[in-house]
Amino acid sequence: MHRLLHMFELAWNVTEPAQPMAMVGESQMDRMHGRSALLAAKLPPEDTLSLYVNCATRVAGRPARLVLTPVPEILSSAFVERASEQLPWFAAVLLVLAAITSLVSSERRRRLGLTKFLLGYLCIAALPLFGVIVLRSALREGLEQAGHGWWAALWLSLFWMVTFIVVAQWVVRRMPPTRGWLRDYRQAGRDIWRDRLARWFGIRSRD
Repeated sequence: MHRLLHMFELAWNVTEPAQPMAMVGESQMDRMHGRSALLAAKLPPEDTLSLYVNCATRVAGRPARLVLTPVPEILSSAFVERASEQLPWFAAVLLVLAAITSLVSSERRRRLGLTKFLLGYLCIAALPLFGVIVLRSALREGLEQAGHGWWAALWLSLFWMVTFIVVAQWVVRRMPPTRGWLRDYRQAGRDIWRDRLARWFGIRSRD
């Protein structure tokens, strides 16, 4: 521990004139502290949940203190932070895709009405997009924060993303009211294509 503190002191003396940490944002600083806590947690602690390592160096005139946070808590904080960063992108992509689909599928929108059209489209597109944009990225960040390697975090996040999408889509197809919205949306599409094919091939409707 004395050698580690000596290394910290040398690094501080070298970098203090340039003050490179002044350019690091708060979120990046939190991630760096989390990774440092994970490394320190590998030392044999007296109490994993409440061990504090007090350093002899000072940051901004105050003694620096490293808190060893439990891995589940680190995973949760990293997951929430990354998910909050990705949610605006998810909302923007979903909004753009809904607008494009509404313009392309104008006949389906006319038959269902705008509200039922949007609800049916959300039942199809919202969960997969959420899994790809938000859940996968947040899981990978949390797994890396918890000490997993890049490849392990990638494959584990992909596995849980696919599991989430499959299970969530199964629930949407079988639970009301989403089951009715999805059924009406798909039925409108089938009716449109049936009328379109009948018009192309000159088939008259029996009605």
